[in-house]
Amino acid sequence: MAGIARTSAPSAGSDPLARSHAARAGQAALAIPKDEWPLAVKAVAMLARPEDRGVGDIVERMANLAGGKALAQWYKELTGSDCGCANRKDRLNRMYPLQKTPAL
Repeated sequence: MAGIARTSAPSAGSDPLARSHAARAGQAALAIPKDEWPLAVKAVAMLARPEDRGVGDIVERMANLAGGKALAQWYKELTGSDCGCANRKDRLNRMYPLQKTPAL
């Protein structure tokens, strides 16, 4: 049977997706250099406000505009467990931090 053999798995240090998988596996999320951010993340970062620490803060704000808080509350009432929004927000903030510009 012919197929494509994978010689090695990508290292979590060089591949943003592998870093994301590592973060979900319980390892600390590493900050990804801005020049390696996926295009979608760069687009989201353009919506930043001065008080945002990272992309997670922006995603949270946009999700709340679309009813995210109500959905999270509904999920908690339905399942009795937290939806994990806070953990995702923190992980995104660590992976995609926004640089603060010093006040002049």
